[in-house]
Formats: sequence, C-alpha cells, structure tokens
Amino acid sequence: RVLDSMESQIGNVIARLAGLLCGVLLLNHYIACGWYAVGRYEAEQGSPNWLTLHPMDSTLGYYACALHWSLTQFTPATQNLYPVSYNERCVAIIVVLIALVTFSTFLGRMTSTMSQLLSLHADRHEEEVKLRRFVGDHHLPALLAHRLWMVYRQRVRFAAMQCQISLSDVRRIFPMPVDLSQAVQFEIHHRRLMTLPLFKATLKVGYTELQDLCIALEESRSGPLQEVFVERVVTDNTFTITAGTMSYTSTVLEEAIEVGQSEWVAEVSLWARWAHRGSMSSVSPCSWVLLKASRFRDLVRYQACAKFQQACLEYAVLCVESANTLQWLDVAMDERDRVVRANVVAEATGFKSVSSRWDGLQRLRRVGRRSSDIVSSAPTPASPVHRAAMLRAQTRDVLSCSEVQTALPEDCEGGSMDADAAESLRSI
Repeated sequence: RVLDSMESQIGNVIARLAGLLCGVLLLNHYIACGWYAVGRYEAEQGSPNWLTLHPMDSTLGYYACALHWSLTQFTPATQNLYPVSYNERCVAIIVVLIALVTFSTFLGRMTSTMSQLLSLHADRHEEEVKLRRFVGDHHLPALLAHRLWMVYRQRVRFAAMQCQISLSDVRRIFPMPVDLSQAVQFEIHHRRLMTLPLFKATLKVGYTELQDLCIALEESRSGPLQEVFVERVVTDNTFTITAGTMSYTSTVLEEAIEVGQSEWVAEVSLWARWAHRGSMSSVSPCSWVLLKASRFRDLVRYQACAKFQQACLEYAVLCVESANTLQWLDVAMDERDRVVRANVVAEATGFKSVSSRWDGLQRLRRVGRRSSDIVSSAPTPASPVHRAAMLRAQTRDVLSCSEVQTALPEDCEGGSMDADAAESLRSI
C-alpha cells in the first residue's frame, strides 16, 4: 500500500531497493540468532563450539559475530568463524542452501530495479543523441544549433512540469468497472465542486445531486502558452482549474489576471446564454474539469430534489441580473469581486419568494454603485414590468414554467412590484 501510494517514480524505485535490503537483513538477523543459539547449546553440553573459540565481552559482541557470519553466507565475503561441532556444521549446510536460493533471487530483483532506475531518463538520452547527430549531419551553424537546443531544453523543462494524470489516462491502461470508476470520480471531484459557492451552500457530501454532478464532469488539459477560449465566443461550459496557471485578458482590464486552482470560469453559462467577455490562455501545462450547462440543467430538472431546484432557481435569477448589472467577467477580478459574488449566493439561498428577490437586487445595485473599481457605472434600474420580462427570459432555461409559478407570492400588495408587474410574473 505504501509503494502504491507513492507519486514519484524514482522514489518508488528507491523504496523497492530499501525494501529488498531490509528483507535480507531481517532474514540474516534470524539466522544470526539461530547460529548463536546453536553455539550456546553446544557450550551447555560441554561440546566444542564457536563461542569458546571467539570469546567476547558481552552478548552484543556475540550477536555481531553471528550476524557477520550470516551475511558472509549470502555474499562472497571473508570471515574467520567456522563450525566446530557436528550440529553447527549441519546448521551451516542448511544456511548455505537457503542463501543459494535467496541470494540469487535478491540479486535478480536488485538488478531489475536498478535497470528500471537507470531507464527513467533513457528516452531523453536517446533524443539528445539523435539531436546531436542531426546537428552534425547537416553542419548547422553554431548560432542556429544553440537556438535548436534552447527550444529542446524548454520543451523538456515544461514536460517535467506536466499536469496531473487524468482518470481517462488510467482508463486507457485497463478497463475499470462502472462502480469503481464512479467512486474514483466522486473522490476526485467532490471537493472541487464544493469550491463553487452555490454548491458549497446547498449541497452536502452525501447528497445524490453531488454524486451525479461528479459523474457529469469532464476532464481536459492543454500545454503551455495555448489558447483556452477567446472573447465574444458563446460557450456552454463552465470549468475549474485543477492544475497549472492560466492568464485572463479583456478589453476592460488594464492588465491580465492570473487564474489559479479552484477558480471557476464562466459560471454564468450555467444559467443563461453566455459569450466570453475576455480571452484565456495557459501559462503552464494545465488541466481542468468542465461542466456542460445542458447536462447540468437536465440534472436539475429531472434528478435533483425540490430543495436544490429551488436554490438553483433563486440563484439563477440573481446571478444573471447581477452579471448584467455589474458587468461580470468570466472570472472574478479581485477579492472584492469575489465577495460580491458570494453575497449573491447568500441572497439566493436565504430568500423564500420572488417578491423578496427584488429587495436583494436593489441592495446589489447599491453595492455595485459603491464599488467603483468593479464597474465604472451602474445602469438605471428598469421598471417593474421590464424586470418581469427579464425574469421570464432568465428563468426560461432553468426550470419548467410550473415550478417558477409555484414560487410566486399570492399577494404582492405592499411589496416593491405593482399589480402589472405581479401579473407579468405570474404569466411566466
């Protein structure tokens, strides 16, 4: 289990070598104890023995002599101990036979492990030999050959920083049972899903919805300095980075934003039609897991419980409204932007009816006006009828019309909407 859990291949090989040595030492320890016991038995019987020929001051000295004798039976080494009595010679013959088989096995496994250790960089050595022959065969100038070697070494350096091995790579090695594959997917992805504020606030580890979402995730990867998406392209995916670093640029940003692990990108695409408001490229070898909006909506519609459906509906309305009002980008610009997005989740998961949503939206607009470094200016709040029309368009792809209608209040008097707005909401 320890060897299977090790991540480094070199460390795994070294651990195997250490295990072989420890096994041989343990076997020699027991043989040394037996050799000492035979000598003590012969001494008690008054027969000649190796203990009387090599007197020591302590038991530890006798043990060291016995261990030395035992090791010399396994290796071609010298020693001055030899059996004296008949019983000692019989024991020595048995030890030699055991050592003959054990040492051959140990030597074979040691050679195999050392060869494995030396072959870890054999492919790179072969590539360098071919590259040197190419430079020599074509008589490339020194400057051009130097540039060629620089590019090659850069590729080797990036290869050493390779991204995580994905589950699809393991599936190519051997076919996995469905239940084992799903268990591995859940163990890998459930912590990543919980980094999305909505899922963290509404789901628990034991929820069936969380297990279904883990199975729905897809893995992807890219090399360094590759484009992941470009501006103004409509997307149906949201994803989170699992390894590596990406750079996000936009026309509204003065400098690029570095996006690291556990950052969610284009989250609004889960709730509405979303076009990227910037471009993203990988800085180093990256891997990420993406969630398709169409599959997520199917899970919410047909497999999720009513509580999770209601939370998604509440959050969808607030998220789309906030993205339009505060001009959200694909990623959070800074810590204040993350706080505002987290407040959206808090507003959504704490409301029970649609009428109370409008108070939350008004508070969000006021937060947007105070945050001058997030948006340059906030648009004028729309009329209640216009807001109702926006709500109709935003919730069309989230849940069915009947579910939206059941969430509406029966009496809107005293609220922030007039009768026309309430009638428009009930018609969704």
